[in-house]
Amino acid sequence: MADETLIVNELAESGATVLELKGRLEVATIALAQDKFADAVASGPPIVLDLAKLAHLSSAGLRLILKTMKQAQASRQPFVISGARGPVKEVLDSIGLRQFCPFARSRAEAIAKLN
Repeated sequence: MADETLIVNELAESGATVLELKGRLEVATIALAQDKFADAVASGPPIVLDLAKLAHLSSAGLRLILKTMKQAQASRQPFVISGARGPVKEVLDSIGLRQFCPFARSRAEAIAKLN
């Protein structure tokens, strides 16, 4: 089904790697994101994780986000989450992620936080 897919667009914007997610980040789709997340950390520029178009975030997807955030932070690579809303925002807020990672309402705001 089309609504059970995940699209991960990797964009370079203002010196940052933007990972734009659309669809559902869950067990069935996580393989589509893992390599792109790992490549973004390995490449070195700051990372903006744009979740504005993400409809669903499962615990497996949350684990991938946390793993990527920790890897980026370990290498002193800035990592900002942008655009989270609705159920996705609720999942992120439920674990108190804002205490450990900057959040922004939009991609533009996230990129501004990097500079």
